[in-house]
Amino acid sequence: MRSFTGWTCLSNPSTNHLASLASAWLLWAMMATSLLAQPPLHVDGRRGPYHDHGRHGGPSGEFDLVEPTGAVTGRISLRRDQLIYRHGDGRQVVYRRNGRYDTPDGQFLGYYNTLLARVLKFPRSGFGHFLYADLDDFTPFPQASYRLLHPVGAGPIGGPIVGPWAGGYMTHDISVYGGGLGLPWLAPAPAFGWGMNAGPLGPMPFAPFPLNPLPLSPIPLNPGPVPIDTRRVALPDLPPAKIRFTNSSQRDVNVTLSDARQAGLSKTFRLGPAETHDMKLRRDAGHEWVETYELLSPDGQWITREVRHSIQPQPRYEIVVHEWRVQSVAIDRTARGNNRIEDINMQGKGIGRFLLPPGPELTDQTIDVFQSARAMQNQGTVTPLISDEQIQEQFRPSDRVSPFERALLQQQRAIQQAQQGQR
Repeated sequence: MRSFTGWTCLSNPSTNHLASLASAWLLWAMMATSLLAQPPLHVDGRRGPYHDHGRHGGPSGEFDLVEPTGAVTGRISLRRDQLIYRHGDGRQVVYRRNGRYDTPDGQFLGYYNTLLARVLKFPRSGFGHFLYADLDDFTPFPQASYRLLHPVGAGPIGGPIVGPWAGGYMTHDISVYGGGLGLPWLAPAPAFGWGMNAGPLGPMPFAPFPLNPLPLSPIPLNPGPVPIDTRRVALPDLPPAKIRFTNSSQRDVNVTLSDARQAGLSKTFRLGPAETHDMKLRRDAGHEWVETYELLSPDGQWITREVRHSIQPQPRYEIVVHEWRVQSVAIDRTARGNNRIEDINMQGKGIGRFLLPPGPELTDQTIDVFQSARAMQNQGTVTPLISDEQIQEQFRPSDRVSPFERALLQQQRAIQQAQQGQR
């Protein structure tokens, strides 16, 4: 196992009982350090991050930006209500403290830059990765930085740091083996961020660093929650709603039902005065936005956590209504035609369009398409409907029209019959 504490365990089988008792006393004296030791936030008498939250609730301090190679390539300065991000080339960006961008668990403090439309979330511990998100993206989502943060001047391990500013790093137990009483000797850890593989490798001679043969290995700092995946999950559909469409107009109407989930596909049907048309419409239950994070637990194990956000369903169905009206009547005025009506051309005048309620708001009901469309007062958004030859064939003088139009056609027929009777 690894030791991240100020001491690590070495066995010495030749130790006498007096030395073993001394080792036991030192072991129990340092047990708290062994179990709770954390990297210090300041050394050499320097002050760490100032956490007396002021008017805007922001801490202050200086923090280095460390590349994976260990090189320091930037610095972040906290000035109560400001975060100054200094790049290695001298450029700097100033972020303002904004509590609305804090994480719900309080582990990250939110800062915002208006010009860049970027949010930077600073880890409250002062260690690990910071998060950033561009609000002008189509789907802004916090991403973890590839560089690590640590306070300026952080040096060798000097003792345990207890409390919310301890950094939240890995804690390690002590493996007791070897020695006359089964107790280990203690030796100081080499440096900040490094430990020794002190597994039960058998009896090994005591020697101070760097002469002992135990291999050294780096211990990574806890990066905090790391986003690894986001996805949108559709919830199961709700039971279909039973809808009855009616027409309160004195003319025939043409109804077009469009489904946003099936682009380019629509259903069209015709309703005469006082006629009805029944349909069953599928209903959405909405979606869930699932965010997956990886966390490093206190015992050094990577665990996965999911955060789910509900997304309400959006309107799915749109109704467009046209009203059929006589556009023109073709009459044969020739000598042989005897003023006979040859054809009647119909045109669908736009009445309006409206959306059906989304998801669970769409219940079993009766909808008057003519009155609903006219109430929207958006007839200018509806293109007139020109019937094709097949539809034109349906609209003959015997078809349903308004009383005025019907009277006009009946009068025209009467004139034709009178002329034929005189002959």
